[in-house]
Amino acid sequence: MNMFPDNPAKYLSEILKQADQFFYEISNSLGFEFSDVNLYMEENDGEYIITCELPEKIDKDQIKVYEERHTLFITGHINQSSELKTTKIYKKQDYMGQFRRMVTLPPDAAPEGIKASCKNNLLIIRVPKAHDLRSNIIDIEIE
Repeated sequence: MNMFPDNPAKYLSEILKQADQFFYEISNSLGFEFSDVNLYMEENDGEYIITCELPEKIDKDQIKVYEERHTLFITGHINQSSELKTTKIYKKQDYMGQFRRMVTLPPDAAPEGIKASCKNNLLIIRVPKAHDLRSNIIDIEIE
């Protein structure tokens, strides 16, 4: 019996899907909603452009973007309420939700130059490419 799966990436992907589903169901049972965001990454000669479609009615102060160990993190939360009053109807609705996305940056990305902008529920993150890629290969002399 082989202890390792034939396709480790597919196996890991399935585990991650099951974990996402588990936490999604738990959060919904507690009254929280997790909103998924679509994320696209494209490349041109000088930079990587990451576009993130945000949930409606989210302000830029409810979003946090940061880089740690060559991984870009995008998190956000929504805590809103709406109210409708008429002569016969009173309706109040509270909405809470959050999302988190992580993107591993390519090896030639220069994290110190990352810039982000948010307009019309689109978060656009520009990651410049490093001009000087030094090789991390070091020849070791064998004695």
